[in-house]
Amino acid sequence: MKLFFYRRSDDKPNYGDELNLWLWDQIIPDILDEDESTAFFGIGTLLNNLVKERAPNAKQIVALGTGAGYNKGMPDIDETWKIYCLRGPISALKLGVDPKLAITDGAALLSRLYKPTGVKRYKFSYIPHFTQSIIANDDWQEICDELGIHYIDARRPIHEIIKEIGETEVLLAEAMHGAITADTLRTPWIPVLTSQWLLPSKWLDWTMSLNMEFQPHPVTGLDPIEERYLLKNLRGIKGSRTLVKKAAARWIKKKQAKMKMESIMKYGVPQLSDDTLFESKVCQLEEKVEEFKKDVASGMFASKDKETAMTV
Repeated sequence: MKLFFYRRSDDKPNYGDELNLWLWDQIIPDILDEDESTAFFGIGTLLNNLVKERAPNAKQIVALGTGAGYNKGMPDIDETWKIYCLRGPISALKLGVDPKLAITDGAALLSRLYKPTGVKRYKFSYIPHFTQSIIANDDWQEICDELGIHYIDARRPIHEIIKEIGETEVLLAEAMHGAITADTLRTPWIPVLTSQWLLPSKWLDWTMSLNMEFQPHPVTGLDPIEERYLLKNLRGIKGSRTLVKKAAARWIKKKQAKMKMESIMKYGVPQLSDDTLFESKVCQLEEKVEEFKKDVASGMFASKDKETAMTV
């Protein structure tokens, strides 16, 4: 059974997606391998009409704690699918399956694998969407340094990100799985959004599963530019008005982003899911994991090639 999750074509890592590798090896050890006849979809917004394209050799599809979205089309759910649970009610609605399958994001199982030390080193931390880390990492680091915010690059190693979120008093999060990790570790969090294409519906899917509201604070997103310090070194520009305008626009955006972040620090209201409800949801996830393990042990997902080999 092969684990499938999203990774960019340039192999740049993203915390939420890479969390699959860290978490599932501990939650369901000795089950996942390179056998593509069964595809396992875990953490991420992975269920849409591209499932067959992403797992072309899969004869069976397993989903556990997964979300549906991004593409307009949804997959046809038939007898080859086994959905144990989904991220939230929007995913269940999109896929046309039993609403009872909407438990919460599978990343909440992190609570069974990692316990925070209780030490709080950072009053505020910020984890952007990884696309902002890619195109404007140094700028965000600079903004956070000026405001006294601990900056968490969404491309850093999993264990470092988890530890630093656990050591934070309040997390400002544009990366949804940064917020999910914070909620799981009982670190209050405030949602930030730099672009509507980051799909607010997936946030709503998760927050609705835990009876929370999603009211993100808009922050100016930063765009890439040919020369980051263009305004500081204009001698080689030779009158290029286009480049100067781009540099000026970026400088303005940085100032706007800094002002927005400062305002959120002062006036943003941190939130956290209810302790009892959260624990109940994690227990439900654990029940689904145990059901999955029993199905694996019973041979439900044994490939036809393996079955033939066993009978010869």
